[in-house]
Amino acid sequence: MIAALALAATTLAAISPTDVGIVFRSSAGTAQLVAACPRIAVVDASSGGAELVRTFLASCPTSQVVFQLPVFPLQTPRASSEVDARVQATTYWTVFAPPTLTGLALATSAERAAVWLAAPPGFDAFPSWRTDASCAASAVFCAADYVAAFLAELDRRARADGFRGIVLEPFSPQPSDRPGALCTLLAALDRFTASDVAWTYDAVSPGLAQSAAAEDTTTFGYRALRTSCASARAHPLLVRVSVAGGWQSRASATGFIDWLRFLDREVDADAEPFLGLALYGYGTDDANDVAPIASQLAAFLVNPSAPPSGGGGTGGGSGPPSTPPTEPGSNLGPDRGSTVGCSTAGGGTLALLALVPLTLVTGRGRRRATSTSASG
Repeated sequence: MIAALALAATTLAAISPTDVGIVFRSSAGTAQLVAACPRIAVVDASSGGAELVRTFLASCPTSQVVFQLPVFPLQTPRASSEVDARVQATTYWTVFAPPTLTGLALATSAERAAVWLAAPPGFDAFPSWRTDASCAASAVFCAADYVAAFLAELDRRARADGFRGIVLEPFSPQPSDRPGALCTLLAALDRFTASDVAWTYDAVSPGLAQSAAAEDTTTFGYRALRTSCASARAHPLLVRVSVAGGWQSRASATGFIDWLRFLDREVDADAEPFLGLALYGYGTDDANDVAPIASQLAAFLVNPSAPPSGGGGTGGGSGPPSTPPTEPGSNLGPDRGSTVGCSTAGGGTLALLALVPLTLVTGRGRRRATSTSASG
C-alpha cells in the first residue's frame, strides 16, 4: 500500500482545501482518501493504524493526524494530589503507551510533529469530574483537577518525545453534566500547563439540515461552549461529525456530500484555533460508514466547489431523527467500542485524482493551513 500511495503523492501532495477530515477505523482500501490529503485524519491504532499514519504523512506532509492511545487502566479512581496524578501519567506513558506507539518508532521528526495523540479512554468512569459541584471551587482539588494534572503531564511527555500534543476525549454535553464541566477541566489544564492541549466535540447531526440555526445545539453545539468558556476558545478544537441513525439512512451520496459542502462553508466563520472536522468514519461497517462513497468523498476533498457525482451509497432519504448512538469504549466514533472494519477497492480514482490541477487544491488559501506551521 505504501508504494502505491507514494506514487500518488508525487502528483497530489497538497493539503485538501476543505476543513473536512476523516476518522479511519480501517486501514484497508484507503488509497483514494489518503491521496486526497484530508486536512486531518483520526486513526485507530489497531489494524495497521500506525502504518496508515506513516503512509498518510509521507503522502500529505502538511496534514495532521490524531492517533489513539490505549485505554487508561484506572482501577480505583480517587482525586488525591497533583503529584499522584503526574506519577500515574508517567507510569502510563512508560508502561501502557509504548506498545501502541511502537509502529511509529520509525517516523521522522517532521512526521511525529504532525501527530496528535488522543488521550486514553477511561476518564468518564472517574467519579465526579463531570458532576461534582465541588469541582467548580478553585480551592478544592477534585476529580477534574486530577484528570487535568494527569493529562498535562501526559502532554508534556508526548511533546518531549516529538509528538504534537494531546487531544482530550470527545465531549458533548449530557443532561447529567454539571454546567461548565468542560470549562472546569480546561481551566484546570490551564493551571497545570501552558501547552495548547486540544479538545474534541462530538457533533451528531439529527437530520442533515443545511441550516446553522436548525442544528445550533447539535452539529454546532461547540459554539456555545466556546462562547461561554474562555479556555474552550483558547484551546485547539477538533469537531468529530456523525449523523444520528447514519447518513446512509437519511440521504443519497450526492445529498450527503452536498451537506458536507454546507458544513465546510459554515465553519469558515469559526475562530481559530480549529483543527478541522473529522467525519465519522471510514471502515465503521455501519450506516455512518463512508467507505461506499470513497470515490465521491475523495473528489469532494480535492475540489469542494464541484457538484458531487451520482451513485454510491444508498438511496436514503429523510425520516424522524433517531436517538444518537451510545458511546462506550474507544473515543474514535459514535460506536466507540466497535472493532469491526471493512475495505473497499483501493485504486479506482487515484488516476482521476492525479489529473486534477493542483490549483484546485491550493486556490482557496484557507487560514486552516497555518495550523501545522504554528505547531511546535
